[in-house]
Amino acid sequence: MNLVDKQTLNIYQYGTPNPSWLTRVTKALFGNGLFISRQEQQLWTALYNYKQARKEDLVNKGYGGNVTVYSVISTISKVAAQAPWSVYKVKNRSAYNRVKAIQSQPYSAKQQMALKLAKEEALEPIQNHWLNERLQRPNEQQSMYEYMENLLGFKLLTGDCYELAVKTDDGRIGEMWILPSQNIEILTDEYGVFPMREKGYRMQFGTKRIEYKAEEVCHSRYWSPYYNGDGSHLYGFSPLDAAWINVLQDNNAREAAVELLKNRGNRGVFLWENQNLQEVAAQQTAEGLKEKWGQASKEYKDKIIPVYGKGQWLNIGLNAKDLAILDICKMNKDDICNAYGASSILFNNTDSSSYNNYITARKELITRAVLPLLCSIRDARNRKFATDWAVGSEKIVVDFDQTIYTELYDDVWEMAKDMRTVGAYTDNEIRVQTNYEAITAPYANDIWKKSNDIPSSLITPETVRNGQRNNQETGTGSG
Repeated sequence: MNLVDKQTLNIYQYGTPNPSWLTRVTKALFGNGLFISRQEQQLWTALYNYKQARKEDLVNKGYGGNVTVYSVISTISKVAAQAPWSVYKVKNRSAYNRVKAIQSQPYSAKQQMALKLAKEEALEPIQNHWLNERLQRPNEQQSMYEYMENLLGFKLLTGDCYELAVKTDDGRIGEMWILPSQNIEILTDEYGVFPMREKGYRMQFGTKRIEYKAEEVCHSRYWSPYYNGDGSHLYGFSPLDAAWINVLQDNNAREAAVELLKNRGNRGVFLWENQNLQEVAAQQTAEGLKEKWGQASKEYKDKIIPVYGKGQWLNIGLNAKDLAILDICKMNKDDICNAYGASSILFNNTDSSSYNNYITARKELITRAVLPLLCSIRDARNRKFATDWAVGSEKIVVDFDQTIYTELYDDVWEMAKDMRTVGAYTDNEIRVQTNYEAITAPYANDIWKKSNDIPSSLITPETVRNGQRNNQETGTGSG
């Protein structure tokens, strides 16, 4: 057993990581160090101590202290929060599973067409369900957009997000609130139990601690590879954890750049050719030059050393190592963006930026970062709605509408033209592909063919003569 496990077990048994002999004796006589009988069932608090950074560090030094982290997380959360949420009835469970599988595939026009057709088969919108109002207005302080930006931002930053449901007397959800993930402790089974389950949650709120039951909270997290026996794997692994060294390096580089700007000292040395000046004359000349330069530019006031000698200028400003700080910041930006599945082109990287590259980067942001994030929230919510947050039927689910991301449909119109040219698709299939609703006209589900197209097996001299005669009568022939 390593030191961390020993200290963790001591906390569980004695209430402190390093118990004294008196504490050990007291525990043997009266129970554990908190004077609670050891026969009484206790909830273990899963710790979060194995990462390079604490959750508070991710918030304060990451989001609050690094402009690249702030830009990436705020951009992804703002884009993802635009997707509207609605309540649906599942018409076909296997088709709905296919919808979720297709959403996880790489983007293509064919993938989007398959997704829309599968969703039409799988789901039916429920316009008058009470949950629609709750999704649109989660609580009295936030709209759906504000709420989702807050929720998604916490998961991107800390790896976890927690939704608290406050139910009314009739069992419906009256309000939904977001718990600050950096202030949450997970209450679980006792130390060393596997599989370990979440029994509740404890929030540090100022000087108070507020506990919530597991059925009140919807916890969505990124998976964690760390299993230390203390329940630490129940906390999500933040993308920022993987890039934490880059964040610290970037913060230090920027602080060093600020220090260099504050303490640059003298800018350079100016030497002139007149070697015959006396000391007093040279001093007067130097003072005159400094006064003249100081009036001309505040930047160089008291920052130039005039030395009488041959006329030349020697720069003693930033050296090559100091200037390399800028390159370090650029590399760190690329790594942080890569951790979140976003291209640095979207964040003022002008080295390879062009209109086409920007459009491609925008598509990748949605398919690699936004849609997987929304899918994880959807699955966590539906799991909760099917159990603790029961909404009346297991066939009712919530889902988001990704058709608002027009970047994904730039190729759809070309796809629709190809579908019409091929002639193997109905009007309704083409309408659905181009984000129009299907119509109920009988011909809308028929495959259209050109009237002058006939199978080659039916071509005879007689059919050719009839076709020429019809063209002459209608005026469409060549004459």
